Amino acid sequence: MLIREHTNHRHFGYDKTVEDFASPATAMRVQNAMNAIENSRANAGDMFSSDHLNALNAKAQAIASEEYEKAFDRYNADRTRTLNEWNANNEEKKNAYASQNDIYKTMMNQLANDYNTDTTNLMNSLSDYYGGLVNANNAYTNGLANMNTSLGNASLSENNGVADMLNFALNAFNSIMAG
Repeated sequence: MLIREHTNHRHFGYDKTVEDFASPATAMRVQNAMNAIENSRANAGDMFSSDHLNALNAKAQAIASEEYEKAFDRYNADRTRTLNEWNANNEEKKNAYASQNDIYKTMMNQLANDYNTDTTNLMNSLSDYYGGLVNANNAYTNGLANMNTSLGNASLSENNGVADMLNFALNAFNSIMAG
């Protein structure tokens, strides 16, 4: 079987001819038929007549035609078998390619899903982190505001001991939050 490749496409090619399937016994068959005709004509005594040559020619052509038909049938059967084999191999290759393609599609979809999931998880984590920072900052600011309000209220009152305590607490709170 001959396979030709053109621009990455494979084409079926068949390099045998009808002559490849001709029987090697054809010449012997023709010779036996000629001998039988000649023996028959020789016995009849008309071996040198034109009928004798016509009979030889007709018999040779009949045998040649019959042998060609047989060779042609064998040629067609072999060519059909070879083409079917070629088609089966190409179908197998096509199916293998489709299967490999499906594997790649599945892998790409999984990678895309993993990427989307990872990105979503990262964004949620960042949102939680920054939300926590904002909440901590708000708590710190509210704590400072409450301490300053209490300090201001204590300074206005006559009891300076409470103001000193609140000021100490405010300084301790600031150093804890800053550290």
